[in-house]
Amino acid sequence: MHESETLRQIAQLRQRVTTLERLIQEDMTLNSSQITAMTEYASKQFGLSLFDLLGNCRKANHVSARTAVVYAARRLGFSLQAIGRKLGKDHSSIIYLLHHYDHRLATFPEHREAMMAVVNKFKP
Repeated sequence: MHESETLRQIAQLRQRVTTLERLIQEDMTLNSSQITAMTEYASKQFGLSLFDLLGNCRKANHVSARTAVVYAARRLGFSLQAIGRKLGKDHSSIIYLLHHYDHRLATFPEHREAMMAVVNKFKP
């Protein structure tokens, strides 16, 4: 292995370490109990149990409740990974929910009031 290749690998490793340190610091500085409070509030707004909200059910009201929690948590600065960990979802599921927030508001007007209540209660 050439010296230049070794130096390149060291630089890549340093970048990864820096990224991991930032993520760890982010998780430590943001109060993840806020996400717990969001899930509890959303479950009450939608008339669901926490088990239902955090589960894998794809009923419209379950997904709308999860979407509202994800949207509110992201607005507060939580990382996709941190939100996913608290909700038991992969970060790609969190991205999907974020991208469909406006669509859910338009498609399910019966959920709009509850979704907005969750988002507005946990403003940045």
